[in-house]
Amino acid sequence: MFTRLLPMNLQYFAEPVPAGSGEGNNTNVSNTQSNNNDGEHEDDNGGDDPEGSDKTFSRKDVRGLISSAMDDFKNKSLPGLLEQARKDGESRAKMTEEQRESADQKAHQDELDKREAELNHRESVSATRDLLAKNSLPEDFAEMLTDNDADKRSQRVENFGKAFNKAVQAGVEERLKGNRNPGQSVNNGSNHDDTEFAQKLAKATHPKKTANDFFGNK
Repeated sequence: MFTRLLPMNLQYFAEPVPAGSGEGNNTNVSNTQSNNNDGEHEDDNGGDDPEGSDKTFSRKDVRGLISSAMDDFKNKSLPGLLEQARKDGESRAKMTEEQRESADQKAHQDELDKREAELNHRESVSATRDLLAKNSLPEDFAEMLTDNDADKRSQRVENFGKAFNKAVQAGVEERLKGNRNPGQSVNNGSNHDDTEFAQKLAKATHPKKTANDFFGNK
């Protein structure tokens, strides 16, 4: 016949662990690691850091964006770059030393010309924007009207101003046609209402993407 014994916790009969012993240190280390892990999770989720509340993307989101950008580069841009590099290498291999030197000089000059053209274009657009502002015309059309030649640029702005003001005046007359009393003269477009209408017209006619300039040139 078997007698069933009650389970007992023998830890109550164990001797107390001395201070500084290995077991106590292990317990402290375990607690410290647990606290550190909790802190890392708080950092990932923003925690109580006031700056974390302003973060829009988590670390996982940022890694995903970077990975997506790298995949796009590898699948779309990189093959073309490698193919162009291969063709350039084959072409240079067939050149003499003088031909390679001439090709390098041409490539360097082309790069300088490109930078100079970009700088001239920015300066031209800025000058065109100043002309438009001086003539109380919408500056959004500067990209269409610009030209590196100052005389052509000024002429374009002048012609555009005439056409624009004519369109504004026609719109004002059309708007006032139904509200005008017999014998009442039409305003010349110098009051506040005409100015406001001109601003609305400029906003409505502003192109989102311009392929050609105002005169049909690319």
